[in-house]
Amino acid sequence: MLNIFLVVFFSALSFAFLEPFFFVGYLISIALFGLYQALFMANAGGAWDNAKKVVETELHAKGTPLHDACVVGDTVGDPFKDTSSVAVSYTHLDVYKRQGYKAPDISILKQAYQLLYKSNLKLDDALARIESQIPTAETLHLVGFIRRSQRGICRE
Repeated sequence: MLNIFLVVFFSALSFAFLEPFFFVGYLISIALFGLYQALFMANAGGAWDNAKKVVETELHAKGTPLHDACVVGDTVGDPFKDTSSVAVSYTHLDVYKRQGYKAPDISILKQAYQLLYKSNLKLDDALARIESQIPTAETLHLVGFIRRSQRGICRE
């Protein structure tokens, strides 16, 4: 592991001495590939988690080899989600700001997500509370999207 670190560190350092544009390109490529890696990890972790939930709730196959495989996959998926979600959440925040959302709008959307994912309410109760407590255009659009969704949302 130390060998890999030394190779990457000294190659980046040599890029800086060789030509400054090489070093800038190197840093930009690390940032772009890191973003794509974080998105991959977040999606893959969510997919593993959803697969286990489908096997448990819809297929009622707890205790089968299929469930055992999903538990192993979820063991990989949880760290994927936990480590990459931090990077992806900042990306979402940046996208909101670039789309013209102001700090109060972002705060309102955070409140809606808190009600959806952290309140331990049933989905219908959480949606009703969002409609009654935070009736903005954005939150009502979110609630309408979730209600029209055929597959629902993953809340765990």
